[in-house]
Amino acid sequence: MSSVGPNQEFFNLLKHYYYESDLAHSDAGGPYKDTLIGQFVPSPLLHVHMALTYLVENGLINASGLLLDAGSGDGRIVALASFAHGIPTVGVEYDAELVESSIRHIKALRGLGIHGPSESMLLGDFTDPAIYKQSGIVFENFSTIFNYINNESSIAAKIAEESPSGTKFILLGAFPLMEYHGLTLECNLQLATRNISSSRVQFANLPISDDMEIDPTHTYMQVYRK
Repeated sequence: MSSVGPNQEFFNLLKHYYYESDLAHSDAGGPYKDTLIGQFVPSPLLHVHMALTYLVENGLINASGLLLDAGSGDGRIVALASFAHGIPTVGVEYDAELVESSIRHIKALRGLGIHGPSESMLLGDFTDPAIYKQSGIVFENFSTIFNYINNESSIAAKIAEESPSGTKFILLGAFPLMEYHGLTLECNLQLATRNISSSRVQFANLPISDDMEIDPTHTYMQVYRK
């Protein structure tokens, strides 16, 4: 676990950058994009930022280990994890236009003086072993895998089959399940309070049961362990 907290200055710059970028595309429907395998919906930066802070501070993920954003879209979570949290991060995205956009965004953020340990973007299917092999990356070396409701069952199955014990799977925005085959639910986070104007967001770790009531207006994040 990292002893250094998130870089709030970098996060504020990053959040403002993506806000301006999304605003610039508002006439075209915003950052949302239909792809060959679904629709890109950007992850909420503030929510993920506070959730990552919670997970690192409570020792639930290893901030010095390699993180995979499976279905990385326009690269905002890759940038967030690397630049604001100091986590070496790789993004895999199926849509070539989104990968190009990701590279452009990361280059622009670096131009603002934002930097992190490492980040890279790969084009392809995040379940395809050739994507990692061609890039010299070993899938088993990812200690944390993040996914925002995008073919989550497939990446969970890949983790269960290939990842070493202790690997963490972070799932954002999905209906919480007790377990995927070969994975165990470690915690269930629900957005507890939020004040967007003051950028205050807190998560609560809630117990989960078969009769748990899910509020569709809330943000949920589950952490599963291999």
